[in-house]
Amino acid sequence: MFVGTRIDSGATRPESLLLFFLSALGFGAFATGVHIIMVPWLALEHLQLGASTFGLIQALLLFPNLAFLLLGGVVADRRNAAKWLMASSAGLALLHSVVLCLTLLHLLSSWSLMGYALLVGGLVAMAQPLRESMVPTFAVSSVQRAILQVSFVQYCAQSVGVLLAGVSTTAGLVWILGVQIMALSISGWCYSRLSHRTIPTRANEASVAEAIRHGVREVWGHSTLRQLVLLVGFNGFVNLGAYVVLIPLLITQVYGLSAAYYGWVQLAFVVGNIMMSGLMLSVRIRWPSGRIVLICLAVSGGILGCLGLKLPQWTLVPLVFSWGCAVAVSSSMGRVLLQSQVEKAVRGRVVSLYQLALFGTAPLGAVSAGFLAEILSINTILLGAGVMTMALFVIFGLRSALWSCVD
Repeated sequence: MFVGTRIDSGATRPESLLLFFLSALGFGAFATGVHIIMVPWLALEHLQLGASTFGLIQALLLFPNLAFLLLGGVVADRRNAAKWLMASSAGLALLHSVVLCLTLLHLLSSWSLMGYALLVGGLVAMAQPLRESMVPTFAVSSVQRAILQVSFVQYCAQSVGVLLAGVSTTAGLVWILGVQIMALSISGWCYSRLSHRTIPTRANEASVAEAIRHGVREVWGHSTLRQLVLLVGFNGFVNLGAYVVLIPLLITQVYGLSAAYYGWVQLAFVVGNIMMSGLMLSVRIRWPSGRIVLICLAVSGGILGCLGLKLPQWTLVPLVFSWGCAVAVSSSMGRVLLQSQVEKAVRGRVVSLYQLALFGTAPLGAVSAGFLAEILSINTILLGAGVMTMALFVIFGLRSALWSCVD
């Protein structure tokens, strides 16, 4: 069974392999950017669904993480990740084609949108640890720089997808979904080029269940990794879960704006991601990664609280932009810390546990936010989330191993 891959050095230069890898990630991120806007638009404007149903659809995009992320981590340690990612890109292109056909035939319903969300969520969940485990394989200079390059490319490509999807109400679904399907096809082709440039290595492995348990023991027995995963789990439930449900509702119901405006707000978030990723690539980072992650937690809590205060409409874009900056720094530094603390033999499984903590708790947060929105005001929920985040930083942050750990 496979536990990793090594580059066939005679096949091509490392720089060329990195270019194919970044291209595959970029086209995939573009498709994700389109998807981020299209699902709320289809649910809230095209089908006119309520807050609780919309929250359930968003949760169905994330629930498969509970089942498939850990399996993806085992696959990343044992199989050729590029081939699996190629198949995932093809599956996503097929699902988007089905939604396009249903929309054109006026057959799209809340049930079909739920099924689509569940299947897309499964494919995306499997792909996440596979992609992350490949980063050190194609790093040219250092893993930290490779992670920052990956983040920069993904955020740039995703912003283009968000921008195009933001004009969907005037340009129409056909060409936007068509471009999304084409991007996934190109991404799959780039992964196929990488799959032919790798040579699998073999090692003895236990069953899938035992392999997952090994990964869990690896994380729980390491104080820094354990605290990082717990912190990421909190972010998934409170911040990501709230973001995917409450921000669209805040814009459409509290401020009375359209889904197209949500596209611009989401674009501001991604632009914040891009600017901070580019800045981190151009400067030397001196602070420990764990300390930076904790500071970003406090910043995110403050922004959530401000969004809950129902400030003037013009503050939405700068607040979400600032949130995007904080998320970019926190995400990149969290991944750098993770990669620096984990052994190669269990990298895929540890990465999958890290991502499970984030994306596995997010659907619970999304469902909770959707149902709370039926009872409480959107502003009250956002303010409460901000207070919880700041309280966690004060109580837990400064006393944790993350604050003092060295990369």
